[in-house]
Amino acid sequence: MPDYTANALDHFANPRNAGALEGADLVGTAGTPGQGPHVQMFVKLGGAGDGNSTTIADIRFKTWGCPAAIASCSKLTEMVKGSPVAEALSVTPGNLLEAIGGLPLGKHHCPRLAVAALRDALEDVKTAKGN
Repeated sequence: MPDYTANALDHFANPRNAGALEGADLVGTAGTPGQGPHVQMFVKLGGAGDGNSTTIADIRFKTWGCPAAIASCSKLTEMVKGSPVAEALSVTPGNLLEAIGGLPLGKHHCPRLAVAALRDALEDVKTAKGN
């Protein structure tokens, strides 16, 4: 696959945290099923739950998309797993694109889709914290 970095190819061929998460506290989606790539993020929360120390204890994803979508979701789950919710919410598509080492120009929508699904999942936590 031309224009894919070794990191992106590795995440595509060996996706981390793929599949649904039993007992997920939150589920976020982005994209429209049947109309291009579609992502679901499943999040299990940890920490004291006081709004300041809530962490992402576990995270998994399902995607219906191209290699870039799979790689983006895989890398994003690695980036945020174990981190505070506030830190996870600060990840941007640009941060994700950089972390994966870049993607072909026509695939830059994939990191945006992955981050949008994560933010959709974390929306209730963000609202509860008053952010």
